[in-house]
Order: sequence, then structure tokens, then C-alpha cells
Amino acid sequence: MWARGGKVAITIGAALVTLVAAAPPAGAKGLPIASVSVSTATPTVGKPFTVTVRFEPGQDFGDYPWEDVEVSVLPAALTDAQGWPVASLDGRGKYIPIHRVGFGVFRGTAVVRHPGDFVIVDWSAVVIRHDRAQGIVNVGPNDATPVRLHVVRAAGASTAWWWIVGGIGVGLALGLLTVTRRRRVATAAEERAAPVYAGR
Repeated sequence: MWARGGKVAITIGAALVTLVAAAPPAGAKGLPIASVSVSTATPTVGKPFTVTVRFEPGQDFGDYPWEDVEVSVLPAALTDAQGWPVASLDGRGKYIPIHRVGFGVFRGTAVVRHPGDFVIVDWSAVVIRHDRAQGIVNVGPNDATPVRLHVVRAAGASTAWWWIVGGIGVGLALGLLTVTRRRRVATAAEERAAPVYAGR
């Protein structure tokens, strides 16, 4: 059961331990997470953004290894319409390490290296959702739903590329004009310097 007002006290029977351990991913616990939020839903490729995890009111937990595998970002193609993983994805995706920044509040930084659609998943929510689907009602509260991301390329990246290509093209054109002009000047000079023979 979940203790109110202080540290989270967990009392789990052997049967529930087995069920939780069998749910994806290994190591995830059914913690009472209220929400997962991000600093931006449209992060830029290669740019860090903030992920905040909040416990249910009155709940808290210390800085322990669970923080390293509580949330992860994975491609939206591996989730259903609501953003939930479509199968056991233990070891897939990119875990986002978080750390305690206040009572019941944990925060971390994530970076996505490719553009496209992604989802941030709280694995405690996945575990509890799995248990509820199996008819288990004696589970802790968890209202954290998946968070969708649309990762975009850096603004102006393509424009900068075209500027580079355009600059190279202009440089080649100017170089060709310069060479052509020099050849014409040299030819004209040779023609003026050539002897003129008068016919009889």
C-alpha cells in the first residue's frame, strides 16, 4: 500500500512481485507517477529538452537506481494510437535518467538524434496498465500517460546547405568568366603583336 505524506512505503505480496517482474520492462516498478511532461513537444534534432516526472500528491521517492529506467523515448511506430508500447520493449528505446529536484518531482534531459515522431513512456504506468488489464486491482495509482514528440530538423539547416551550394556555384562561374576574359585579352594582345605582311 502507499503511505501518504512521507516516503513511499511498499508492501507487495509474492504473487504481485512475480506479475510485476514479468511485465515490461524488467526492473520497472509500479510507482505512483502522476504525470510526465516535456519542455517542448517539438524538440530539435540534437538539442536537449527537459523531461519532468511528478509523483501523485503526497508521494515521494529518493534518489535510487530506479531513476535510470523509469522513462524512455522510443519511436512512435512501436506504439499504439494512444502511445502505449505495442509489445514488450525491454531494452528498446533510449532511457532518460532523471534525478530528484524537489518533493515528488524528478527531472532529466533528453536528446533525440533523428527527426520524426517519438513517444516518451513512463514504465511504471506501463506495468500498472498491464496489471489492470489482467484484472489486478490492488495496484498503486498511476495517471502518467505517454507523451508524444515531433522532432524537427534544425531551423535553417537546409537553407544553409543551399547557400553553400549556391556559393560554390557562383564561385565556379566567376572563376570561369575570369579565365575566359584572360584568354580573350591574351589573344587580342597576340594579334596586335603579330607582324603584318603587305601583299604585292
